[in-house]
Amino acid sequence: MNSKLLSPSCRLLPLLVLVVAFASLLAANQAASQSGSPLSGTITNEDGKPIAGVVVVGSYWKDCCPAERDSVRTDVNGDFRIDHPGAALHFLKEGFEPQTIAVVPTTTNLRVILHPANNDWIIPACGKPTHNLKRVRWSKYGIQFIIPRHAVKVAGGKPDVDYVRYVLRTKTGASYMELWFGGFTLQTAPDDDLIVASTRISQRNIRTASVNAPFVGVDSSGHLRSGGLWRWTAILGRGGAVYRNASAQDAPIFDQVINSMCFVPYPKR
Repeated sequence: MNSKLLSPSCRLLPLLVLVVAFASLLAANQAASQSGSPLSGTITNEDGKPIAGVVVVGSYWKDCCPAERDSVRTDVNGDFRIDHPGAALHFLKEGFEPQTIAVVPTTTNLRVILHPANNDWIIPACGKPTHNLKRVRWSKYGIQFIIPRHAVKVAGGKPDVDYVRYVLRTKTGASYMELWFGGFTLQTAPDDDLIVASTRISQRNIRTASVNAPFVGVDSSGHLRSGGLWRWTAILGRGGAVYRNASAQDAPIFDQVINSMCFVPYPKR
């Protein structure tokens, strides 16, 4: 058939197929490069003894659908291998402080030391706010925060399908912080960009005030190379608080709010 007789859409079809194929290949290559090469390692305690059963979690290497990230456990020798480490690795084990590290692209083997969990944050039961303080929450159960009215402005709070988000800004600075409430609002691991851009990272477990309370979350904070401060405080299935690039003047105000977090237990069924 004479190509001059083909409609414009038909003549463009081969080109469109080629473009789609190239885009798919490019996306696959980008996902592979972001996930990194397989990485092995050994995890020990401070005395050099291997720790078995440490959960090692990598970055998301597939955005959709569903999103995927590798998660493995160390064996009896404390060894692990993860096929898609990504930009950051997270290490979790009951009885030890959580730890997160940025992955150097050329790294093929790691040695990680976990420290005993002697700095857990025990969340207290909620009391009654004092004068000039406002309680921010989604319902009368779960996590709640106390807001100093004189220091911050609060926006948001309109419920969506399954979450509520508040935005707090200091009255004198440009920084802001988010408070999230809902079952799928915050993962306990901070976003990769914060980890990669940080010069120092601190983490601790979060527990409730009840006796023998299980591990319920992680409180992470750090210093950015740019000079800003960040904090990522997340409770499994409940929400939490995040600020990403706060000034040295605003961060203490946000920390006051985060440190006020308390918990009202849900009724027993």
